[in-house]
Amino acid sequence: MRKFFYYSLICAVWLSTNSCRDKDKAASAPGKPSFTVDKTTGLTSTVFTFTVPEVSGDAISVLPYGVENLGMGGVLISKFAAGKATVTFSYAKVGTFNAVVVANNHSADGTSVKNTYSDPVAITIHSDQASISDFTFDGSTKTTIDETVVPHTIDVIVPWRTSFKHIDVTKLVANFTASDFSAVLIGTTAQKSGTTVNSFSSPVTYTVKADNGITTDYKVTVTQTPAELNMDIKSFTATATSTNIKNKVLGSAIDNAARNVVLFDTLGSALTNFDSVTVKYELDGKFATLAYKGAALAQGKPAIDFSNNAAPVQMIVHSEDSVNTTATYKIYAATIPKLTVSFSALNPTVSGSNTNFAVSLDVLNGTDHTAIATTVAFQLPAGVATGLMTTDGNAFVSGGMIDYSNDVKLAVQLIDANLGFTYWAVYTLSVTVVK
Repeated sequence: MRKFFYYSLICAVWLSTNSCRDKDKAASAPGKPSFTVDKTTGLTSTVFTFTVPEVSGDAISVLPYGVENLGMGGVLISKFAAGKATVTFSYAKVGTFNAVVVANNHSADGTSVKNTYSDPVAITIHSDQASISDFTFDGSTKTTIDETVVPHTIDVIVPWRTSFKHIDVTKLVANFTASDFSAVLIGTTAQKSGTTVNSFSSPVTYTVKADNGITTDYKVTVTQTPAELNMDIKSFTATATSTNIKNKVLGSAIDNAARNVVLFDTLGSALTNFDSVTVKYELDGKFATLAYKGAALAQGKPAIDFSNNAAPVQMIVHSEDSVNTTATYKIYAATIPKLTVSFSALNPTVSGSNTNFAVSLDVLNGTDHTAIATTVAFQLPAGVATGLMTTDGNAFVSGGMIDYSNDVKLAVQLIDANLGFTYWAVYTLSVTVVK
């Protein structure tokens, strides 16, 4: 079928019609070769048959791509039968090539070469390949190409955004791989991979046109993953940096339904102590961002003044679709009741008060700390009343039994007339058995 040769001597012959500088040693010119070919046009899959009559010469070769494309190789004829040789060849390249046969003679010492060429025959090669083998967008997550249907289909999934930048499906640049020598069009507009911008808000038909004019259509449909709209605050940790209570961790209560956050300290702390507070936070939304004064809020800075409840600090949570969907949170400051816990059923009675929202009590060795009757009392700030209570999520009333095998979370509903709404404060209760 197809044979290539790149031997140096014949290459030298092709590159120079006569390298001899010594006439006494010059090679003689071979006879002029000729050939016929069974066809002059075809595809890259077409087999061409060259028939070459025998002529005198040290070597005779078919150059299917012509003298101007020597680097593409040729076919050396090894023998003739009944005065002729037959060479079959399939072209790997598309284009028009001036095929020739070359005969050459060499001097005895190899320093001189004479070439004689046949008349050329123009052979045109086309491609009938018109397909798309790869199709993506920057940031796209999945592509499915189905060539079993007509028109063929390409389905691409893109996220709402990538690297926190919204993907606009009305302005997408496709990266695709099409058949060699083909043209890719939308309508009559040529498409260039990685360059041409198109809107994919509705399906778009790409036409791949092969070199021989055959076309194949691909219907491209882009599906964008819906934007994540979660704007809830998962946690909000505050540290007071005021000179009065410097570096004290404050409590916080988050109401995502009402979009309120309350920062609090226990009774006795003035609201002026909230004039310099740093916060760290976590959002429920994977792609959500928290903004303060028009910019994303850095973790732990800057120090913010939360002391003025008449004009509470506002922060905005931006969802993944931050242009259309945001939530504004108001952050308040408050003082919460001082908690006293006692085990009046024990002898002697055990009691303790909270320090920074935690109460730790010691009981004597042998005390069954898995079921202790617990009395709770609160010293209330002005304008604040208590409501429901839970321990580790279970309803609780003062005097009820609590299992202290592990630390217990006592949640207390606070009805705050100063703020005009209710919120929950959480205290940690723990028991240590003294041995």
